[in-house]
Amino acid sequence: MKRNVSCCLSVLIGLIIVLTGCSDKKEYTNAVPADTQVLARFDLVAIAQKSGLNDKENQATKGKLMDALKEGMGAAAYKQMEKIIADPAESGLALNQPVYLFSSRGLPYPTLLIKVDNEEKVTATLEAMASEQLCKKPVEEGDYYFTTMTDGSVCMYNEGTFMLVSGTANAASIIKFVKYLFSE
Repeated sequence: MKRNVSCCLSVLIGLIIVLTGCSDKKEYTNAVPADTQVLARFDLVAIAQKSGLNDKENQATKGKLMDALKEGMGAAAYKQMEKIIADPAESGLALNQPVYLFSSRGLPYPTLLIKVDNEEKVTATLEAMASEQLCKKPVEEGDYYFTTMTDGSVCMYNEGTFMLVSGTANAASIIKFVKYLFSE
């Protein structure tokens, strides 16, 4: 009897390994190009803890930041930013996961890579930014969305990956290259 149960458990564990290994879900770090020359990894949770960002003495600073935001933006955008400051997960980005900054031969601009937890929340955040003319409204194209920021930066994201390519001169060629990275 014991042998029969252990045999069944072994088969079940093997099946689970095979099924999870064949999943269609792509890891966001797969978007880092193979020819990357510079790569930095940031743990935002550890940075926030070590800097004392969530300490009681910094609550007054957060209040001042919220007041400054309220004065400088419309009601809808302020409401979205207020939600994000209260709970960063409202941005739709997995800020509790490593954030990567890289540059490569094929993409020679500082590029930020963040895991996406909720694509709809990312879209809502960027739409709030678009209402303040900080970027264009996100456009859906196939399996991903893209937008351009007012400084020329290109932002592309899908259900698992958010990529911001800083200050690019040729957005069309960058979008083409990032599409390729998203398909990896």
